Amino acid sequence: MPSPQASSTLTSEATSTIHQIQQNLKTHKIDHEEYLLSMTDAINQLAQSQKELETRNSELESENRRLKRKLNSAKDVVMGLQEIMGGLKDRDEEAIPIREQLSGVVDWMFRELKWLEDWI
Repeated sequence: MPSPQASSTLTSEATSTIHQIQQNLKTHKIDHEEYLLSMTDAINQLAQSQKELETRNSELESENRRLKRKLNSAKDVVMGLQEIMGGLKDRDEEAIPIREQLSGVVDWMFRELKWLEDWI
């Protein structure tokens, strides 16, 4: 499948062809049959570009849905870490450093997830 740049190039070429046809018509250097063939070709190029762009758009929408599912899974993991942190007792000397480390990690993960959510 062509890239969006290729589709853009095809669209530009079709637009250029249409402008060239219009210019030729103004100067009467083109007959009607050649005009119709040229217009048909330009229209076909535009239709092909549109199909390629629609296909790419569909692929991007699918990727967006996949990323949102992964983001939601990551949020679930972070929530689980928060629950674990909540279960660690303040009085347990061994738990304090673990809870402090988890707190920093969870805060960082929430910031990153927020950024991803805004980006998606």
